[in-house]
Amino acid sequence: MELWRSEPGGGKTHAVIELVQQVASQHPLQRIWVVLPTSRQRAAFRDRLLQTIKSHPAPTFNVELFNFHTLTRRVLNLIGEPVRSLTPAARQHLLRQIAAHTPLNALAEGAAQPGFAAALGKLIGELKADQITPEVLQAAAHDHGAGKDHDIARLYAAYQETLRRNGLVDTEGETWLALARLYEINWNPHLELLIVDGFDLEVREGEAIALTGRNGAGKSTILRCLVGADTPDEGTVEVNGIRMSETNPDVRRNVATVIDDLDFFPDLSVVEHLDLLARAHGVPDPETAVDEVLHEVQLVPQSGQLPGTLSSGQRRRLALATAFVRPRKLLVLDEPEQRLDVEGVEWLAARLAAERSRGLAIVLASHEPRLVDVVATRVVRVGSDVVAGEVGA
Repeated sequence: MELWRSEPGGGKTHAVIELVQQVASQHPLQRIWVVLPTSRQRAAFRDRLLQTIKSHPAPTFNVELFNFHTLTRRVLNLIGEPVRSLTPAARQHLLRQIAAHTPLNALAEGAAQPGFAAALGKLIGELKADQITPEVLQAAAHDHGAGKDHDIARLYAAYQETLRRNGLVDTEGETWLALARLYEINWNPHLELLIVDGFDLEVREGEAIALTGRNGAGKSTILRCLVGADTPDEGTVEVNGIRMSETNPDVRRNVATVIDDLDFFPDLSVVEHLDLLARAHGVPDPETAVDEVLHEVQLVPQSGQLPGTLSSGQRRRLALATAFVRPRKLLVLDEPEQRLDVEGVEWLAARLAAERSRGLAIVLASHEPRLVDVVATRVVRVGSDVVAGEVGA
């Protein structure tokens, strides 16, 4: 593993693209991870890589783009240290409690006002994004800060100490945790990580299998093996008697997936994405199919927008729409409830239950009890002595 860090304009992108081409020429189809901090940088890197390939044709390669947040989860799950992260609502609740029990001066009155915890959480996020620790902020406040700067530094330090004491981390903190773990891990190429062992599963038409279990138990790894994104060291995966391969036309025709964070084409609008998929998969009336899916996922007002302008919840609905707009016999979903509100989870549960009743086979990993209860015909708990349980269809 190599980590490339330099100031903007330091040649990182060019160097990494050259490295990608070098690895691809020596090891075709080798999976390559590229980490970029923001979605904007990921889109720019992808565009630059595609331009390079067009002008200098390269061997087939397999590049997976991460931001620090998604990389953290992958890395920590691999090494058996799942992240216990705060939701935004939990963070605000924690900050309100900290503000109520921390002696303050200039901010004593403001800390009791509505919206203070949200504003403080946003400020702390910005400080972390700039890698400003509580100690650095406290030193700056001591040297030439106003009274409120001392209060903010005090609250920031109390917040971080509470996270540390309880083994918690927030989204911005995961960035730091990822970088620290990347430097600490001994990336021995011969190291074997046994993530899932002895897993056997058969899914028939009209069945919905829900994989449950703690973070890091191997649910996502199982799904990635099912769809051919990862290759198991032992055993086989078959779809309709055909050995799983991402490049097999029959497999691609029959299997629809929503796993990991999908990368969308930055220059295609929402409706153009769905229209392209529908036409590529030979949907008889693509325009009608796209219109129906847009209405169902409630993205009609955003249909002309680029994916990068959507909220996280809207991007999740677009990802689900890419699976619903095309033909499929097997649907594989990794925590599809992510970033959906309560109403969205109810809609998704009803939609998947209806698809299952029409004969679709479904495999999903989920932490949402309501979704599992409504959709699953079987529940498989991964990483537990309890192998499987039956639930009502």
